Amino acid sequence: YLADTKVKVSFNNIKLNTDRKLIEGVIETTYDPTEKNIVNVGDILNDLGNLIDGIVKIIDDAIGNDGMSQSDYDKLFDDVNNLIGKNNQDTSSLYDQGLITPKLKKEIEDLEQKIKDELKDLTCAVKDDKKKGSDEVAETDCIQKLKNLKADIEELKSKNAEKDEMRCIWNIAPNENLKGKTYYFQISEKNNDGEGKKLYKLKEGDYPISFNKNKAVYTFKSKGKIYRPFSDNSYYFSNTSEDKYVFETGDAKSLVDIKIDDNNANAVTINGVQITAQQDCTDAKERGKGLSENLVFSTVVKGKYSISIEQDGKGKFISTFKLLGKGNSKISDSQKTGIEQEVQNSINAVLKDLKDPKDLNSLSNKTEVTDFGFYVKQMTGKEWIETLSDLGTTVWEEASLPKNYWNEDEAGYTNSTIRMPALFTGVADGVIGEVTSYPQLIKLGYDVATKEEVRTGLWNSVKNISPSSVYTLAEGAIKDKIAKYNFSDKPYLGYYEVSKDGVQIISMAMGAGFFKQGKNALKEGTKDVADKIKKEVKKDIEKAFVKNIDGVINNLKKRAKYILEGTGEYRRVGGHHPLAKKAFEGVENYDYKKAFSIKPSSLEDAWKTVNAGIPQNIHAKVTGNQNALYSAWRKANPLKQMEIGEMADIEIKAMVNAGIPEDIATGWVVKALEDLQAKGVKSIANIPWNGVN
Repeated sequence: YLADTKVKVSFNNIKLNTDRKLIEGVIETTYDPTEKNIVNVGDILNDLGNLIDGIVKIIDDAIGNDGMSQSDYDKLFDDVNNLIGKNNQDTSSLYDQGLITPKLKKEIEDLEQKIKDELKDLTCAVKDDKKKGSDEVAETDCIQKLKNLKADIEELKSKNAEKDEMRCIWNIAPNENLKGKTYYFQISEKNNDGEGKKLYKLKEGDYPISFNKNKAVYTFKSKGKIYRPFSDNSYYFSNTSEDKYVFETGDAKSLVDIKIDDNNANAVTINGVQITAQQDCTDAKERGKGLSENLVFSTVVKGKYSISIEQDGKGKFISTFKLLGKGNSKISDSQKTGIEQEVQNSINAVLKDLKDPKDLNSLSNKTEVTDFGFYVKQMTGKEWIETLSDLGTTVWEEASLPKNYWNEDEAGYTNSTIRMPALFTGVADGVIGEVTSYPQLIKLGYDVATKEEVRTGLWNSVKNISPSSVYTLAEGAIKDKIAKYNFSDKPYLGYYEVSKDGVQIISMAMGAGFFKQGKNALKEGTKDVADKIKKEVKKDIEKAFVKNIDGVINNLKKRAKYILEGTGEYRRVGGHHPLAKKAFEGVENYDYKKAFSIKPSSLEDAWKTVNAGIPQNIHAKVTGNQNALYSAWRKANPLKQMEIGEMADIEIKAMVNAGIPEDIATGWVVKALEDLQAKGVKSIANIPWNGVN
């Protein structure tokens, strides 16, 4: 009645009598049409591995302690029986699919029975049982029994590894040359050749669409139906037990020679010719459907992903992407399909924009990107497929953007087809941890790489985050952590971490409701965090600026000399801003064209008052000194916000180092400060050549 219906059964504190009837507790069954409660193969393998590791530890402890407690024995007993039950189910499933030989199945079953027998004979290891007088077993004999059990458990682990290697199948596309031919088929113990295989001939027009590692046909097609073997008979069926396929006995002379290379997930060799294939080691309910006859590209990266590209009659490319690895614990299994879909959407979109729309080796019309520290290579269709597949896999496994996008220490950084500023990736990875909709991280990566308006819009917000701004907002442990970051020889490490900290600080201050939900939650959250940090820090900067500027001006006036010929608004005299204009870019009331400036000839005249000879590019030298001094200050003070007094000192020194008398340089800086004050400028937005203040 249940057929293939998936039912989950839960046992809660049950107790059975000696007739195995329930006398206490509750058994619950639930039907889940989505099959979310069905354990997948990856989980089964992890469970088996964890069980074996736990069992070995109990045995090792017992050997070391010359025995075990009753509770340890009970746990060992339960764990071993649990292991054998799960392992037997997995073995039977693979055997029923024609994936493992009768020989291997029997070896595993015999070993399981041996382990069960050894377990029953281990009561001697329970310390409480050793005080039974004449019934006491020699301690050395008991320790040897423990060692024997351990050896057989480890042998079972080895057999399981052998079994797991047989789990995969190789799908191929329909092939006219393979119709009506003779192949090996995995069949029952009754009728096999001793190796679990037998030669059979397919009827005219029927053909194989997948093979197992034993070089036997796993599935084939007949009249549009897919047939798969069961181990307990020599029939093949699709949907019902009545839907049988009767073979002719094959002739060895006409056998199609199949070669499977377990290390090659993308090809099988048929009669000496390598054929495109796609390995499938998943737990899919219906495997072995073969590949499409419209297939133009297929690849499997073992344990990571599979991707295939079909081309329909109109030349349109259609991708199918599947994740094969274990997901990050932060990501629910329900999001796996969403990640796969976003990768497919991105691949389908980029393949529409090839120079030759029918050739995957053609370059994309999307040209190289080198904006704001972002880099995107101009790629071929196949390069885009690999890049986006890697992006999806990384998000699924690491819950973040790929490290080789931003971390210069990563082996793949230099040759990465996409690179992003560490500051940006840190914010994105921080925000995705708050909104937890991980498929959006795929879309963000693709949109930033391919859409200038998205890239520019987000960067214009994110660039307002700096180590000093986050440090200013931080408190307690977060502030202490930031103080230890490396901003000197490896600034990208510090920028990545501090931008993630910025997200955490805003989340703690504003509450979970700060981050919106919905399909654009990640993009909006990234922008909102950056804007909030800028807004909060701006208050502190303006407060310090207004408080300090009077004192700075009054102090500098004491040693200033005013030579004002050739000075005035930049739009009238051009030349040099004695307070670098980049520092005030975007600041309210600042206009560099109206700011106080000095003609290049006036810089040279000042130089002549203390130097002999002909001045050479004094303006350029002053600018070079500014760059060096601001950069040195930032390197020495990665977490400090520059104040107006520090800026004034740098500007005076830049001119003095170029040969201009200090008193004249000081006078020009004083006039520039008074100009800022008169116009109502209240903050330093940037540290010239070194990003946001």
